[in-house]
Amino acid sequence: MHPLSYRAVYDAAYRAGMQGVDAWVRKGARRLRTHRARLHWTRYVLTFAHSQGLGQHVTSHTLDTVAHMHRLAELGALMRLRLLQRRLLRHLWRPGGALMMRLWTQQQQLMPGLTRPCSAA
Repeated sequence: MHPLSYRAVYDAAYRAGMQGVDAWVRKGARRLRTHRARLHWTRYVLTFAHSQGLGQHVTSHTLDTVAHMHRLAELGALMRLRLLQRRLLRHLWRPGGALMMRLWTQQQQLMPGLTRPCSAA
């Protein structure tokens, strides 16, 4: 399923046929390995299920499962983003880091004569 786009997902579902699209969705949900693929694939399936005639052949139980998978994938993306944000802030606020030095220079302009908090890294 490369590249992972709405067109690729919809075309694969269309090739499965009207009666086979529900089984195709259930099988496709099981074979997703990466987090990125799971997030995009579930979004595209939910989109065509609500906007295309092909989506009427997907059972409500399968759609609920796909919606649940999509919500879990979104939460996983947020968790990864928080980890990245935490590492970025830790890097910027390290001794001699960009934000620490910017704050120190602003304080130096307001109150000249302050000693430097640490050497620049």
